[in-house]
Amino acid sequence: MSRQKTDIQDESAKSKSRGMLPGLSFKLSFAIFVVLSLSIFLTASLNYLNFDKRLTETTDSKYKVVMQETLSDINNAIAFGVPLHGISNVQSLLERHLASVSGLIALEVTNRQTERLYFANQAEVSVTESQAKQLRTPIYNAFGQLDGEISLTYSLEHLGSLRSGLISKSAFYAVIWIAIATLCNLIFIHGITKHMLRRTSEVDQCLSSKEIAGCKFELASQIMEGNQQHLTHWQKFRQRHTTMLILVLAFTTTFVANFMTSLQMMDYFADIYQQELNEKASIIAYSLVQLLDYLIANGFDVANLRGLDSELANYLVNHNDIIAMSIVQESQTLVNAGAQFDELQLNTHLFPLNNHDTIALTISSDKNLVATLLKENLLDMLSILVASLLVVTEVILFLCNYMIMSPWHQLKQLVARLSKGFSDTTAKVTSRDEISTLLSKINRATLATNTSQTSVIEHQNYRFVRLPLFLFVFAEAASLSFFPNYVSTLVMDVSWIPLSMQASFPISLFMLVWAISLPFAGYWSDRLGRRKALIIGGLVITVGMVSTSLCNTLSAMLLSRTITALGYGLVFISAQGFVSDYTDDSNRTKGMATFLSSFFSGSLCGAAIGGLFADRIGYSGTFFLASGISIVGVLLVWRFFEQGGNNQSSVPIKLSDFSDLLSNKHFALISFCSAIPAKVVLTGFLYYLCPVYLQHLGESNAMSGRILMIYGLAIVVISPLTAIWIDRFRNKLVFVVIGGLLSSFALLNIYYFNGTLGLLVVVLVVGVAHSIGISPQIPLVMSLMKVSTSERGKAIGIFRLTERIGNVTGPILTGALLGIYGFINTVMILGGLLFISTISLVLVYYFWQKKEKIFSDVEGASA
Repeated sequence: MSRQKTDIQDESAKSKSRGMLPGLSFKLSFAIFVVLSLSIFLTASLNYLNFDKRLTETTDSKYKVVMQETLSDINNAIAFGVPLHGISNVQSLLERHLASVSGLIALEVTNRQTERLYFANQAEVSVTESQAKQLRTPIYNAFGQLDGEISLTYSLEHLGSLRSGLISKSAFYAVIWIAIATLCNLIFIHGITKHMLRRTSEVDQCLSSKEIAGCKFELASQIMEGNQQHLTHWQKFRQRHTTMLILVLAFTTTFVANFMTSLQMMDYFADIYQQELNEKASIIAYSLVQLLDYLIANGFDVANLRGLDSELANYLVNHNDIIAMSIVQESQTLVNAGAQFDELQLNTHLFPLNNHDTIALTISSDKNLVATLLKENLLDMLSILVASLLVVTEVILFLCNYMIMSPWHQLKQLVARLSKGFSDTTAKVTSRDEISTLLSKINRATLATNTSQTSVIEHQNYRFVRLPLFLFVFAEAASLSFFPNYVSTLVMDVSWIPLSMQASFPISLFMLVWAISLPFAGYWSDRLGRRKALIIGGLVITVGMVSTSLCNTLSAMLLSRTITALGYGLVFISAQGFVSDYTDDSNRTKGMATFLSSFFSGSLCGAAIGGLFADRIGYSGTFFLASGISIVGVLLVWRFFEQGGNNQSSVPIKLSDFSDLLSNKHFALISFCSAIPAKVVLTGFLYYLCPVYLQHLGESNAMSGRILMIYGLAIVVISPLTAIWIDRFRNKLVFVVIGGLLSSFALLNIYYFNGTLGLLVVVLVVGVAHSIGISPQIPLVMSLMKVSTSERGKAIGIFRLTERIGNVTGPILTGALLGIYGFINTVMILGGLLFISTISLVLVYYFWQKKEKIFSDVEGASA
């Protein structure tokens, strides 16, 4: 009691010493500002990488024109039997290119012994290796043997200025839209939370006197409840859905800010990219115009010159951004290469000949070329935007629960109890804002009038674990998009692993260690308490990530992945245990749906953003970044979680625990007829068959990733919605069955929904089915078995280990079936097996129910 008083007095002293504290609206707005800035940084980084790639390719292609023309002249001479060292016009050709093409530093031709034969450079230009780029192309003789090499060096100064312009413009647009979005957030959040803050202020004024009587708490309770009759529909809606409104606001401002920043950057990029295309056309035209002038001056008729159209066509083959070239005289086309296009679709550049003004060379590009190029990157941008919105969701949900909903519910409970004369309860003050200041004030008043021991209202709920779990899963999933490539760069020092399995073996080892660790992790989580278990698990993940980034051999990688899997297993099972601890039969399904939603959100975001950073900072750097994200998760748990109870009565896992649970008919029935088949579908169909089928259809790896993302998005979006309905019904088995049947019907209909689009529909329906059927599994097992609180973590761990049988057998089973029956039939067989297992679940369960009812009726009659 005295310690509690001291804590509350310390909180009061801190509040007074800090003066005016930031308000709730400001804190929420600042948090959204931070997340929004991170989101726009990620989107801007992706845009910059895509734009920089295009600019670099176009810049290289400009100078490759010079190399191709030089190579063409050399090949023509070699075709006539002239040796490479004896071609007389090469030196003058190099010097002419050097004088006519801006940014060109040096051109060199060497023989097969790398001895310099011809060389031209800008003597007055001095650059370092980092300021220049070198391109090379081989020279082959008439017999196809390597005869020498052409090397070209160009300055990166122009490309660097373009890159600087991209960065500065991107930063400018980002700052503008972040400022606009933050201002909107501040205004609207103030409006959304106004009713809470007004009631808080009224209660504070009501309880302003030093001696607080019970009647004042009755009045304060009435203020807290509010007069619902005088409220408008909007005010009632705002009171009930404060978190949702803040989330929608954050979603909207994040989407608009990202979209507008990207749109303006695309417009800026289109302008500079078109300028680069124009310069490239000028380089191509320079040599061709000189050639045409020479031919006409020597009496050749351009219109009837054989091979000229082929020469123009070669440029179209080597440069995809040019779609048509022609030689025209006034309104008449003399020579044409390329397909015919509507003039409105073309950007056409006219280059008149130097000595014959009536004849000109035209080079045309597609007006929609930039839009077409950007359209190819649109899906990648949308993927990052989806990942950004998921990050926003997790952060806002955590902040709203921690800063608004939890303190507000504490305040309502505290005032309600005090109004009824119960002064044995205090609130846990977790922040410093208007609501928390009032809670501290009521705590002091309660402790001043009550000398007996008081209890503290529980402020934590199952939603608290969302953000830490999201960060831990994010950290692990950051390597999904590149991990096999990273493994292939290591020294293969483990001889007993077949060469074909060396890239995939660390992944299999991780899954195996993770699965085996779950029951033991469940026991340790029960013994240590969820907070300690999450912190230790997060630290182990961090150590595993750091060691993975430092690996240079396969054996070191296997050890690192084993360490990471142990930490991941402890975090995974502790998070589920936390949800189970703070839920009951009325909302446990909703809690597990929250767990699934957070898990898949982290997996989706990690894969998308990890791939982006791997391209920019490398594999090792990405693992270091992932370890930092894991540390942030640890700090969140350390700062915001309370230790809670630990179950010292929990005993270590034994083989008898497996046999006891597996011999329980309900545990075995749900495991083997629902949980394991669902995992077979997940790993066999989704993770194995889908990528194989899409590769067979000629789709890219990126398309495979996007289709897999549809499944995760369905889980993230639909699981929390279906969980609300599931918790309203006591019979959770119905939803498990609906999920199984829906998934089986989707697989059985693959015959009608084949192809990429059809597969996307099937994957989406499977995601919806799993959203309905997976989250009720654990609550159903817990309720049917009546598992004690002290053994809950162990039971969940064994259940999760059992369902991992499906993870392991899924790829093996589907791989065997695929070799015999082909893709369509294999998927239909999986659907048929899932249908049989689901129907078996229903029949066996209701047979047991009927049998138990008859038995109880007989016992009742005999009694």
